[in-house]
Amino acid sequence: MLLQAGLPVLVVAVVLATTLIVLAARGGSSDKIAIGDRPELVDAQGALSFGAKDPKVVIQVVEDFQCPICRQFEATSGPLLAQYRADPRIQVQYRPIAFLDRVSTTRYSSRASNAAACVAAEGGEKWLAFHQEALRPPAARGRRRADRRRVCSTSPRRPGRTGDGSPTASPTSPTPTG
Repeated sequence: MLLQAGLPVLVVAVVLATTLIVLAARGGSSDKIAIGDRPELVDAQGALSFGAKDPKVVIQVVEDFQCPICRQFEATSGPLLAQYRADPRIQVQYRPIAFLDRVSTTRYSSRASNAAACVAAEGGEKWLAFHQEALRPPAARGRRRADRRRVCSTSPRRPGRTGDGSPTASPTSPTPTG
């Protein structure tokens, strides 16, 4: 009986020790990802904040770019949210999430959320334009490859991109968004 109870503990201990050894071995690696400054639009908790810097009211919009209900919410409440963003007493925070990836074959939720994070560096107006585009219904976004080009064309300029942000590689080359 004691042996049966001790076996799972031993297995966990071995897995934990192996993980620690592997992590320690990688510790001296120089292939760490460099993270630049956080865009002004993004707060310390990762929300994309619009409107008042010292708000009396904060409205949080949590959305998945693939969610049809989120799309419907934006269609009906978007104009009101735009008024709130312009109000000096109110801050509107957007928090993209990707809960629909588990039922998706394209991982659109994660790809669009990641692209949204990139576009945040370009400023509020660019992000809001991307936001509208990313929430469009799949049929309105067109084929998958066209969707990728549209996402890339609104993301910040990076090496390997033309001045308008579009990829310099052929359309069949993989893109950072998917």
